[in-house]
Amino acid sequence: LAIMGYNRTGFSASQLSYRLSRIGVANHLATDQVVMADYMEIFGPGDMCLIFSISAAKTYKEIVQRLKKNGATVVLFTMNTASPLKNLCDHYICLPQISYNKRMGFLDDQAIFFVFIEVLISEVAKFLNQSSQT
Repeated sequence: LAIMGYNRTGFSASQLSYRLSRIGVANHLATDQVVMADYMEIFGPGDMCLIFSISAAKTYKEIVQRLKKNGATVVLFTMNTASPLKNLCDHYICLPQISYNKRMGFLDDQAIFFVFIEVLISEVAKFLNQSSQT
């Protein structure tokens, strides 16, 4: 499992990576484009990549295309309903973007990602707990 986020969404990727590690889910964090390029070369069938990107524009296009070509599963967390990547990814989750209001800063969008991460972690923890009981 690799979790990617570039520039400011790297904070969200880091938060998910940390929270997953705390509940025992091994993962790799990539917030650097060089490391992301390495993962697109080595990931294949059975590997999963989670990508955080507010705009989900062309920054990740080559990475997603190569990951898919190699057989990896790609999940995109974005705030762009018109993302050109949504049809390339296996799963696409679009969250509300509040920074369209120019009076609010970019970090307000990060708060949306952080709340989403906490809900996701709660569900993953429940799943892991149920799985360990069977």
